[in-house]
Amino acid sequence: MIKNAMFTSVWDGGFAVTTDCKVNTETKEVFDIQESPDTADMVNNLDEEYITIEGNRHSVVREDERECVDDYWYE
Repeated sequence: MIKNAMFTSVWDGGFAVTTDCKVNTETKEVFDIQESPDTADMVNNLDEEYITIEGNRHSVVREDERECVDDYWYE
């Protein structure tokens, strides 16, 4: 099932950038992540990434860092 969600990346010790995305809840794939061009030049070090689906927060990783089938991931 495809659901709308929010993708949040936290940078430089706490600067959060949140954009829209979609999630396939069966495969755990996060896709159609919207970019925030206004902040691209303002951030340096990525601290964490997570998605929020229906009020619930889930960690998300790049596909090549995925450790188990229960991980939410993106390309």
